[in-house]
Amino acid sequence: MGSVRISHLVLGTAFILLAFILWATSDALFAAHTNGLIYYFSSDGGEYFRLYDMLYADVELLDSPTLFMVGSPILMLKLAEGNLWIVQLVNLTVMACTLWTAVDCLPDFRSRIRFVIGTLLFPYFLFGFLALNKEVYAMSSAIMLCVYYSAGKRRHLFLALLLGGIARYYMLLSILFVIVAVPRAKPVRYWVVIGAALAISFLGPIVKSLIPSYSKDEVLDVAGLTGVIFTAMIDHGAYFIAYPIKYLFLLPQRLYSWFIDPTRKSNTMEACVSLITMFVMFRIALLVPSRRFRSSPLFRYIVIGAIAPLPMMWSDIMHWRYFSFVYFFYLFALVQYRTVSPKAEPNDGLKT
Repeated sequence: MGSVRISHLVLGTAFILLAFILWATSDALFAAHTNGLIYYFSSDGGEYFRLYDMLYADVELLDSPTLFMVGSPILMLKLAEGNLWIVQLVNLTVMACTLWTAVDCLPDFRSRIRFVIGTLLFPYFLFGFLALNKEVYAMSSAIMLCVYYSAGKRRHLFLALLLGGIARYYMLLSILFVIVAVPRAKPVRYWVVIGAALAISFLGPIVKSLIPSYSKDEVLDVAGLTGVIFTAMIDHGAYFIAYPIKYLFLLPQRLYSWFIDPTRKSNTMEACVSLITMFVMFRIALLVPSRRFRSSPLFRYIVIGAIAPLPMMWSDIMHWRYFSFVYFFYLFALVQYRTVSPKAEPNDGLKT
């Protein structure tokens, strides 16, 4: 019980500090959304604020149904009647409640503290409350899904789906796919994974041909040669081959972008995201050869991290941040690997 109180104290102190920072810098953060400085902490925060100010500030919510599709940050700003501070406070509250729930389901003090540190070291999560963004909801959705697989409570699954839907519709699709492919109390359905990859390989080119303006005009111009190659593979029905290659290729891409142009405002944060993700994945890769680890309940989080982006990576988008939520599946497994009994049954889940 003492360790629970300590971990809650650490977590509560961290978020009180973040709330103070939010209050103390509210005017500066508002100005940053208009002068472009927010791009140091958010890839699209300034763009969301600009679109709201130009197109939606004076429009009635029910008169603009497209608002529900262009992005939850704009929708939430509309619901808050343009009050950026309210949206930021909601983001911070979501972060705090999500981590508090995750901490409660972890088995010991060491895993709780390691998870809190690993989460707050991840820039997209740590800075999620500073700017208008969808990443904080995608990350919280992934964490809540980990909690569901650990504790098995339906309310955690509901929250994972809700937060995923708020983040973006394809995040919701990814969670639904994971639930079907990796049932909590049953073995992994690898046939579902293979079937989904083949189905997307077949249907992807058809869907893209039915939408002539599908992201190509806006995305491929900045995707580079590799982006064109991946798109060509997917357009010719080879998504099942392109997926693992694209997954691994996108991981270090932002490090390369930072070396090329370190002055671009968002490159430093994005490079840090890539670096910390690769570090955690490297640590996981060292554990995978262990039969004890592969037979533990934790291994299913590795499977989830590997397959979760499958329903969305057939897009032309060449940016790891859309798929970076997988970091939390790997982190959830990594912080607990020393607490798992070698005799644990994979179907039992982790008990607290």
